[in-house]
Amino acid sequence: MTPCQITRKVKTSVKKIEDHKLRTTIQEPGVPLVENIHIYESLFLNTSDLAYILDKEGQILKVNEAAVKATGFSAEEIQKRGFFPFVCKEDLPKAETSFQAVLQGSTQTHIFRINRRDGGLILLNSVAIPIIQENQTIGIIGISKDITAEESLKQKLSISEQMYRSLFDNHPDAVYSLDLNGDVTAFNESLVRLFHYDPDMHGISFRQFVAPESMVLVLRMFKLAAKGKPQNYNMTGISRSGKKFEVNITNIPIITDNQITGVFGIAKDITELADKERKLQKAEERLNLAQKTANFGYWDYYFKEDFAYWSEHMYEMFGVSKEDFVPSFDYYKTFIHPEDLSSFLKKYYISLEEKTAADLEYRIIRKDGDVRRLHHQSTLILDGEGNPERAVGISRDVTEQREIEYRLAENTEQFKNFYNNADVGVWSLDPAAKKVLICSDAILAIYGYTKKELYRDPRIWNRSIHPDDVRKVMNNQNKISEGNIVRQQYRIITKSGDLKWISDHLIPIFNKKGKLIRLDGIVADITAQKQAEAQMEFLAYHDYMTGLPNRRLFDQTLNGLFKEKDPEKFAIMYLDLDRFKHINDTLGHPIGDQVLKEVAERIKESMPEDHFASRMGGDEFAIIAPNTDSIEDASRLAAEITGTIQKPYDIEGYELFITASIGISLYPHNGSTPEELARNADAALYHAKQMGKSSHQVYNASMNIESFKKYCLERDMRNALKEDQFYVEFQPKVQPRDGRLAGAEALLRWNHPDWGIVSPMEFIPVAEESGLIVEIGDWVIENVIAKMEEWQKGGLSLVPISINVSGQRFYKNNLAEMIGDLCQKHGISPKLLELELTESSLIHYSDQVLQELEKLGQLKIKLSLDDFGTGFSSLTHLRKFKFNTLKIDKSFTKNIISNLEDATITSSLIDMAHGLNMKVVAEGVEEFEQLDFLKKKGCDEIQGFLFSRPVSGSVFRDFLKEGYILPDGGKGLDKLKKQRKYFRIDLPLPLSADLTILKLKDKKVEMGKTEVLIENIGPGGARLYTNIKLPIRQDILFQIQTKILGEALSLDGHIVWKEEKSDLVTQYGLEFSIDDKRREELSQLLNDIQGEAGKTARLPDTRQVEAECPVDYFG
Repeated sequence: MTPCQITRKVKTSVKKIEDHKLRTTIQEPGVPLVENIHIYESLFLNTSDLAYILDKEGQILKVNEAAVKATGFSAEEIQKRGFFPFVCKEDLPKAETSFQAVLQGSTQTHIFRINRRDGGLILLNSVAIPIIQENQTIGIIGISKDITAEESLKQKLSISEQMYRSLFDNHPDAVYSLDLNGDVTAFNESLVRLFHYDPDMHGISFRQFVAPESMVLVLRMFKLAAKGKPQNYNMTGISRSGKKFEVNITNIPIITDNQITGVFGIAKDITELADKERKLQKAEERLNLAQKTANFGYWDYYFKEDFAYWSEHMYEMFGVSKEDFVPSFDYYKTFIHPEDLSSFLKKYYISLEEKTAADLEYRIIRKDGDVRRLHHQSTLILDGEGNPERAVGISRDVTEQREIEYRLAENTEQFKNFYNNADVGVWSLDPAAKKVLICSDAILAIYGYTKKELYRDPRIWNRSIHPDDVRKVMNNQNKISEGNIVRQQYRIITKSGDLKWISDHLIPIFNKKGKLIRLDGIVADITAQKQAEAQMEFLAYHDYMTGLPNRRLFDQTLNGLFKEKDPEKFAIMYLDLDRFKHINDTLGHPIGDQVLKEVAERIKESMPEDHFASRMGGDEFAIIAPNTDSIEDASRLAAEITGTIQKPYDIEGYELFITASIGISLYPHNGSTPEELARNADAALYHAKQMGKSSHQVYNASMNIESFKKYCLERDMRNALKEDQFYVEFQPKVQPRDGRLAGAEALLRWNHPDWGIVSPMEFIPVAEESGLIVEIGDWVIENVIAKMEEWQKGGLSLVPISINVSGQRFYKNNLAEMIGDLCQKHGISPKLLELELTESSLIHYSDQVLQELEKLGQLKIKLSLDDFGTGFSSLTHLRKFKFNTLKIDKSFTKNIISNLEDATITSSLIDMAHGLNMKVVAEGVEEFEQLDFLKKKGCDEIQGFLFSRPVSGSVFRDFLKEGYILPDGGKGLDKLKKQRKYFRIDLPLPLSADLTILKLKDKKVEMGKTEVLIENIGPGGARLYTNIKLPIRQDILFQIQTKILGEALSLDGHIVWKEEKSDLVTQYGLEFSIDDKRREELSQLLNDIQGEAGKTARLPDTRQVEAECPVDYFG
């Protein structure tokens, strides 16, 4: 409804009042104003707009239901507050002015914002009309239309139009629009540059941009696009000067009001790309022809993925098409002849076990039923742990070769006749007469000589041997006299000067007296085979996709630099593509592979020739930059690489934008070993990715404790589960009235080898982001159920145990099935399990999640909602997901004694849950006053430090034996603070200090500084606060630096105790590791502090902060 419509509506109502002649009697003496305006009732109550009546002071006398729903306040609350407290502070002057104008008798239309109960704002278009009695304004009636959504939509539309215009004008490719006649209606500057036409080309036809040979194609594509079918194709374009070039065109229909009104187009110059594609296609055709000629194919098999890559000729040998081929080992076995399968598998598994190359021969049955014999040669590629990762090999069809060899043993003449048309050459020589007896046509093809030349001068064969192979060949030929068949491979130089590899079998024939009477031979051109073997060797040290050196060659090269006597200075760089996984997931791996190839080319193009680039795996690359000893040189190269990578990519019609992050470490500044240098480059890469897209970071020692710890956790998370670093603790739940044990929550802990016990708040987000949370969560479930079986077998009565489950777990489908199987295996009733879910994990729920929850319900497994009221809360979730338990977050219980609002919310949550037949558990209870409050409100169970901190399984077993726990107020936390050898002084104001780590596991480290606050200090140690979690370990040496009374103070020590003060802030005890002399100097300084502190709280020339509470300072 527009403001004018609102005005007309209200004026109509007023006119009705006038018609009933009630205008002058709208308020009778002694009768309230509201009681005399019942004629408005129908309009007032039933309108969907906000309606209200004010008196002269702005007090709200009556509001309709629409106003109640819009503001979130009840009618009584609205009337109690008055009109002006609802108006947004910025709009208040305008509202007051309008109010005064209405009181003067004029109708006012204005726009202003009001505040909702939840803190949001509503934008209203309002009409205010005076209520007049005896020529006096005695009140105001207002009707307001909520136009919040309309205004938001207008703003979004404006932004969208601006974005479209910017994209159109600034697109790097030529962008244009055509009408249905093909005339240009709009274009950008790129189109002008591409076709060299004047900027003012409106109305000219697109036909002027098309070369004659492409005109038919382009017209057909334009007509299809004009009929509503998007098109993408390549054409030959022509500029104004007549120059031709290759262009990729995308045409999309322009649809307005369901009518096609024109065609939108994008033109991209692909001349250079098309030329490269033609050259690549020719190269691939030559390679396939070579393989086909040599009758072999090559393959690459990945064990873990069970995936094989075949060359073109492999498909021909097996008689199978690419579409029908399944790249798995099981599928490959279906081709092997049943009589050869057992032998093949035996030799295959021996090769894997002994990690040796395989040389096998067996028969296959092609898809068309034809039986062929293959010669299979392969080598294994091992991973970093020495386990087979890949097998790379060639398979040659030797069916004909074996048949020929068999026939040779039966009949020399048949052998000769057959091999005159075979790939393998056959010859026979009379050694005494030095006369050629037989020479097949294949010999002529291999050596390039005519029969006449070979028959006339047999010495040609020996003269053809490559000079470097002559001695080896002659030594082998000498073995003939001993009756040995000689098999050898060597190089020859043909008549035309070509270099070839041949396989030569010499078979001596002796008479009955033992005299050599004939030499028979088989010669095969194995040049292509040798090339394939070289390719295999190449693939062992190079990435098959990009052609770059792989991790194996990178490690060898890096280690080689350190083996030199005086290694030159150099840099290594680790490069990682930003959000590459998104491309793979959305566009598919084939496009992702094309991106990796293009990135590899751009990296090579960005580097000098003496630099070394490798693909480490996935989207990770590494670079060795020799003769680089300055941060400036390394940064310059990194900037060049990232700048090149982030240029647009045009792959299969998609324009993609990729960025990369680079971590750099310099030798010898950042490491004296390959491992240290690589580790620091990896750490620098982590920092670069934290800084945002397309950035690089040179490793330095400014990494503070917190960021270093985050890096360590992210790096070590994947191995934590394998190395049994996780464990589970149990925090009891008790009945508030008698302390009876009612259950427990299973809480995951990480005992990190360097950082000690890591808080879940630190590592759970890492697990969620990496996807490991599902595997870790399953481990927790199995661990808890196994522990419950142990307690049950010990004769203990079990109580329900609740386990936190990530929302990600529900998309794996088998949660209920897995828990059911585990319960059956361990003999535990599913009724004793409760799964805790956070409401935030259910915001994007699906039918799949609902189905899994229903399966859990069928097993009688209970569901608990863990964070209701702390974020996005909805009663829909309580009703839809049928929870059994509602947990009150500790953020509410913490302040229920001191904060009336938190107390009210807590009471309401308890009442609401009970009304929905749900049990209520309050967590974070630490004080007796909180316990008393929750008792009175009927809370069912209590969880918190007042009764017990999280404990080990063995301690919880003792709780099960007792059956109840008495509250202790959280005492017993000061055991490590009880007796001190040295005095302490409490500082009047906290002292700011810088904390760093000097040694980690007794190894020196360079690290930046993190701010801490010192509360008290003495010659023996200090009590400090920080918002990072620190380990209590004697092999980690810390250092604090500060300034007191003008003196710079630097003290080393170990953390010996800690106490969590809040979720974010922890208090630590630092015990100094200093000698007696230093301790005496510190004591004297502390005496000076005590003297000054008696005069003033702020000590002169001292790093103090104005913070009454260190917890609030960091919070």
